[in-house]
Amino acid sequence: MSLRQRGLLAYSGGPIRSPLPPADTRANPPPCVARERRFAWKAGVSAIVEILLGRRRNGHSVQGFPKTPTTRETRLLARCGDFYDNRLTGERAVVLRADEDGDQPRSLLGNLIVSPGGAVVGEHVHPGLEERFVVVSGQLGMRLNGNERTLVAGEQATALRGEAHDWWNAGEEEASVLVEISPLNTRFVEMIATMFGLANAGETNAKGMPNPLRLALIGKEFEDVIQFTKPPRPIQQVMFALLGPIARLRGYRAIHPERLKPHGHLSPDPAVMTLAGLLPSAGPTSASELS
Repeated sequence: MSLRQRGLLAYSGGPIRSPLPPADTRANPPPCVARERRFAWKAGVSAIVEILLGRRRNGHSVQGFPKTPTTRETRLLARCGDFYDNRLTGERAVVLRADEDGDQPRSLLGNLIVSPGGAVVGEHVHPGLEERFVVVSGQLGMRLNGNERTLVAGEQATALRGEAHDWWNAGEEEASVLVEISPLNTRFVEMIATMFGLANAGETNAKGMPNPLRLALIGKEFEDVIQFTKPPRPIQQVMFALLGPIARLRGYRAIHPERLKPHGHLSPDPAVMTLAGLLPSAGPTSASELS
């Protein structure tokens, strides 16, 4: 108690009483304070929602996260003979024709070589691409829109845009397949390089699938070229929105530029090049002439 308060008490003969009881400002805040609290609460909730949906970055609201920039200096430049190996799933993808071969080719051509027991990572669709398979040798198991069949040399199948498909080596020998992707899109090769690179680095499960956090970024980044059918697409979109920000905070990235480089270069199989129509042939054996 201050000297002034002591003096007042001595002068009046008792404590000074306030005409009004003290207000409990925490339980009953003034209207202006209540409005500020409600505004701050709503702003905080909105920020959290935007973060979870991937619409806020570095404290600023944005319209979603953009795709990874792919300028000519940073994007993949695929050439005939470049190949990518997936030692985990037993796949080798050899580029036969890409954007660096010829004058703006209409489609991407590759030679898929699958070891016995090898298979693609899972059933999927290509929203904007058509994928054609022509078996050169061996046997290729194919599930297209729920229908399974085994393709042998000379047989082919086509997965149209948005059609679910899955494939695997159905024989005991190596399977060689000519694959055509239309229209040409090097992001398809970037996706292959990314998935194969993670598998080779031991950063996937036994089937070559990344963990959910990393998959949330990769699935969002490459959703224009590939979408897996499981879990259902609406659930995937929710997972990507929820797990994407967490994955970024954990330091994960959708694309690792150092892993986009080809794993090597070789001379493609002349028989496959002829079948693809990239080498002259005396007979109607090019892929476009097969029935």
